[in-house]
Amino acid sequence: MQPTPVCSEEERLNALYQYDILDTPTDHAFDELASLAANLFNAPIAVVNFIDRNRQWFKSEVGLGVRETPLETSFCAHALLEQDLLVVPDTRCDSRFKNNPLVTGEPHLRFYAGALLRGVTGHALGTLCILDYQARDFTECERQTLRVLANQVMSQLEQRRLFLESEKARVELARLNHRLQGRERSNDQFLAMISHELRNPLSSLTMGLDFLGLKGKNFDQDVIDSIESMGRQTKLLVRLVDDLLDTSRIATGNISLQRTLCDITTIIDDSVAANQKALLQKNQQFSLTVPENTLTLSGDQVRLTQLVTNLLANAVRYTPTNGHVQIETKAIADDYIEVRVTDNGCGISSEFLERIFDSFVQAPNACGQLGGLGIGLHLCKHIVQLHGGTIQAFSEGEGRGAVFVILLPRNPK
Repeated sequence: MQPTPVCSEEERLNALYQYDILDTPTDHAFDELASLAANLFNAPIAVVNFIDRNRQWFKSEVGLGVRETPLETSFCAHALLEQDLLVVPDTRCDSRFKNNPLVTGEPHLRFYAGALLRGVTGHALGTLCILDYQARDFTECERQTLRVLANQVMSQLEQRRLFLESEKARVELARLNHRLQGRERSNDQFLAMISHELRNPLSSLTMGLDFLGLKGKNFDQDVIDSIESMGRQTKLLVRLVDDLLDTSRIATGNISLQRTLCDITTIIDDSVAANQKALLQKNQQFSLTVPENTLTLSGDQVRLTQLVTNLLANAVRYTPTNGHVQIETKAIADDYIEVRVTDNGCGISSEFLERIFDSFVQAPNACGQLGGLGIGLHLCKHIVQLHGGTIQAFSEGEGRGAVFVILLPRNPK
């Protein structure tokens, strides 16, 4: 008669199926443990088996020559009812087995010892068991040895389960990554297309406003003010579109450097000149500290000027009227040049500081400023990386200013 497990059989089966072990090919690790059990106990039969719904299935076996048998004659199905080992010294003296066809007929089994294989949920999945054609005693030392071997079987089973889960996760991650890359490629292509399409109308608009500016003396003052305002906003749009184009070039790997020997002071001066009007409009104090000796490095002067200009523009933008902005440059051990842009503006929260160089990320309503596209600092990071350098942002929190530190190798390899 087939025994009925104390725990829910469906729960036990579900726990077994989580390991996805049934009907898998033979495995050297499990075969070694079954052979070790047979040798240690001098047993003609040793089995690593799992109890399925209507069968017992052998992951490894010594002395049987089959991979599964029905439950009706299973010794191991009874072992699942035990809390520890099931040891039957003489099957002919045990009411559960004395009429079993495997006892009364071939192969005339007389001895059984099985240690439970328990999963992480505590459910009994099967056994590591040994069988003999002769009745025999089973000492406490032998019992402990069988328990240890059963634990090793479960360790192998757990390793296999974790490996399969990691493989599934890897495959799923690769699939998601492939989808994301496809989506990113589409986004990059769209970004490049839309940026290119915006350039033509902006060029016409810029030329038209320049022409109107030349004729400005013939207009009323309110018209002149409107033309100047439109000119400023158009220049801002041109800058945003240029940044978008650079972002798409970075994403597609189409941005390259035109290296020359650059004077860092010239780069700083050009960046300050580009931001001079904004500094004056906000009546900000600006200080510049540069070394007396000329500091040169191998780099793309246009891109490096873009880098410092963007950082200085950010500092001016997020520093209030009458605030203070500072640029410092110095040599570091003759091999590097450090550029430090400091302000006493609205600062950066610790949460945002971690993502400040990500693309299309911008602090919400910082200092009441309307956000741009959130790509300026992302571009800065890539320009620095293309030069083999590093860029870091520091802030003690909102309202406490910010510091951006660039470290550039003078002669990158």
